[in-house]
Amino acid sequence: MSMKLLTINIKNFCKKYKSKIVYNNFNLLIDNKKVNFLVSPNGIGKSTLIKAILNLISYKGLIITNLVSFAYCPEKVLLPEYLKVKDFLNLFDINETKKQNLLALFKVNENLYLKNLSKGMHQKVLLIQALAVDADGYFFDEPLNGLDKQSECVFIAEIKKLYNIGKMIIISSHYVERYNEINCNIIEL
Repeated sequence: MSMKLLTINIKNFCKKYKSKIVYNNFNLLIDNKKVNFLVSPNGIGKSTLIKAILNLISYKGLIITNLVSFAYCPEKVLLPEYLKVKDFLNLFDINETKKQNLLALFKVNENLYLKNLSKGMHQKVLLIQALAVDADGYFFDEPLNGLDKQSECVFIAEIKKLYNIGKMIIISSHYVERYNEINCNIIEL
């Protein structure tokens, strides 16, 4: 059985913040043949590129894709502290079976309030929120941030599953060496 080729074609991409030019006529073709890693020092534009692909920010140029649906785990987000984990996750259109499985794998108690979670537990909740979505493309911005070694292994195993069923995966990371068992496409920005 052959997998559908999923692509993102970025043409003449330009983005600047005030007077700082982040991208100037940048071109890139990304597909789902490998797990794609955006790699660069801080401040070069990994998060900006992901947000542009997801149409979360304005930009000039073209981004053409055949992806119909997306899942996204941002690097930083303020979670609503007054909600329990289960109430937060119920805000999203996620697969209930996947959600329950991921809660168990990441060892997250869904009855805890978000305000009582550590940084690592917050990260696990964000990963569950993205991984439990049935999507064509999965975007993770520094997903290992704050995770313990066991949770890193759980995340990497989930990425392998998504890759093996033909999903598009884009990960921005400073730690590509932690993914050494994955078929990687390193995109240096």
